[in-house]
Amino acid sequence: MVTARQPLVLAHTSREYVHVPVSGSPDLDIRPELAFLTTPNNPEDDDWHQAEWHEGAARTRIGPNGDVTDLAPGRYRIWIRFTAGPERPVINAGLLHLT
Repeated sequence: MVTARQPLVLAHTSREYVHVPVSGSPDLDIRPELAFLTTPNNPEDDDWHQAEWHEGAARTRIGPNGDVTDLAPGRYRIWIRFTAGPERPVINAGLLHLT
């Protein structure tokens, strides 16, 4: 299960990790993926970015010289997908506002 949270507000020039807390039993041997969309649509295959597990959360760095560098100022829905046994949920994990 993904933990709901307040919208994350960051400067678009900042380079830092976006963390998505996950509880339950994700397969830690299979990397999670995150997507950042400006629309309410579900992510397509090419929207996903590799993330990593870190202390009970999926994380990836956004911003200049980060893992995800193509985000302009605006509001984004954060999506996560990961493997948990026979399941592979795709979850809307919150909002990101880049100023």
